[in-house]
Amino acid sequence: MNVMVQMKLRNSDGVLERVLGKMRFRGVHISKLMVDASPDGAHLELTCKVLASPRLGQLNKQLAQMFDVQQLEVYGELAKAQ
Repeated sequence: MNVMVQMKLRNSDGVLERVLGKMRFRGVHISKLMVDASPDGAHLELTCKVLASPRLGQLNKQLAQMFDVQQLEVYGELAKAQ
């Protein structure tokens, strides 16, 4: 089953590497990734389509605690279970 994860990130050096590295470390399989910059370039809008996994709930908590993650939304069965 697929889950959509949307994030608003502060556009700082290495932010994508840190976020994607944390996802990789947790073993989350990304099937689709889309990134757009805000018009002023201060933020990045990241949308990931991932396969649901038992570790996704823990990953979401860790991502929400990251300094550069300003907003985090999860859509799919995982969002209903939390």
